[in-house]
Amino acid sequence: MAATLHCTCPPASVIRQGITRAGYQISQSHCSAEAIKTNAPAHVIWDIMRKWITSNPINPREGSVAQRILAIKPKTEIDLSGTPEKVERSNVPRFVPNPENWGPKRAAAGGRFVKLKKQKKNTYNDDENNGEEEEEEDEEEQEEALKHEQMDTTDETKSKIEKVE
Repeated sequence: MAATLHCTCPPASVIRQGITRAGYQISQSHCSAEAIKTNAPAHVIWDIMRKWITSNPINPREGSVAQRILAIKPKTEIDLSGTPEKVERSNVPRFVPNPENWGPKRAAAGGRFVKLKKQKKNTYNDDENNGEEEEEEDEEEQEEALKHEQMDTTDETKSKIEKVE
């Protein structure tokens, strides 16, 4: 709504205050920390935005959507004066971020996966001696993965040859 009117977005406490003082209920949505749920009709929310713009003026362009919206007289008396009411908060976070290693990962792709794994280890490696040992181990793993890939392809070619005969 603030983008439509080309104004600064009012704080959530001001929106909450306007809706509750107009006699409607409001709560926070479960899907986003910035989203709210309310039983207030749309014209009440637009009236709150009009009241917000009276205290934080803008200069809408001639014939713009913002000018047409602001030209409409408010239907509801909105009171945004005074300090916003404090919301009681608990120490439990409402929106906990996902852990770093959460979710599906990329599937292994033979030798390519080993190469990527080696690159990641090298970027996070702090100790030079351990890095050399890990590089040797990684090279061995990479060679082994390539052998398995070659064996798989030879089996596939053998089966194709047998089918042709």
